[in-house]
Amino acid sequence: MKLWTMIAGTALAFTVASCGGGDDTVDSLASDLTLANVAETTLPTSAEANATTLEVGDETDSLTASASPLPTPLTNNSAPVAGAEASSGETEIAVAAAASFTTTATPATTATAAPVTTAAPATTAAPVTVTNNCSDANSLVLKGNTVPGDVAMGLATSPETPRNPCGDAEERACFNAANAERAKIGLTPFIWDGDLADLGRSHSADMNQRDYFEHGSSTTGSHLYQQRGDFLGLKNGKFSSVVENIAYGSNTGVGTVTQFMNSSGLRAVILGEEYWGGVTHMACGRDGNRWSMEFAW
Repeated sequence: MKLWTMIAGTALAFTVASCGGGDDTVDSLASDLTLANVAETTLPTSAEANATTLEVGDETDSLTASASPLPTPLTNNSAPVAGAEASSGETEIAVAAAASFTTTATPATTATAAPVTTAAPATTAAPVTVTNNCSDANSLVLKGNTVPGDVAMGLATSPETPRNPCGDAEERACFNAANAERAKIGLTPFIWDGDLADLGRSHSADMNQRDYFEHGSSTTGSHLYQQRGDFLGLKNGKFSSVVENIAYGSNTGVGTVTQFMNSSGLRAVILGEEYWGGVTHMACGRDGNRWSMEFAW
């Protein structure tokens, strides 16, 4: 056991062997010395780093901001600390002569954790709306105030549907919602086309007027979307092919796209799956709660 004392300003160290006396031997020796102002310092241990998890948006993005760790405590190779056990197995006790000087412990340094930073909320970008100039007559095939009707083709005749190549608010919401679904998987947005909007609106109106729900007409269940494109002149140099999704029941564009996305076959056209990867243009046309989403390329 090693003891320290101060005599005439000089630090002396000596070792006392423990001969079966155990801790009593040390206690006996220490009692013969005058202990004054023995300082015992407890060093701070490392602190746990703080973390903040932010949830952003629909998908959860975890952003973690960590506080800086506190300093590493002194090791046994550092200056002796009263009350600490040295690596050699010997305990060093600091002893000061009563009339010499007072030892003052250096105050423990408390590390201050760096402030936790909070990331700014992520901004959800609005769906990209891509249109041609829907009011430019030069970009449109259809002319006049109404869409030409034909019962056999499934185009409204009673009355014919007023043209509105730029669509109403819910028709545009339907278009935007479909593009938002495409954006989720990194697809380019559809381009709005005014002729497709008028075609879809006329077919939706005919389904309402004659109370049916088909890709064909009130006179046939055959798919007629290609024939309707031919009938209206949309495949005479503007597009090579036309296809459609139809829905019934929702009064909103967003609700209608939800219906489409819940059907694997209709979702495939919106997301360009299977052989629908070449679709470039789309528009929604509605009459009441009957909807036609017309695609072309």
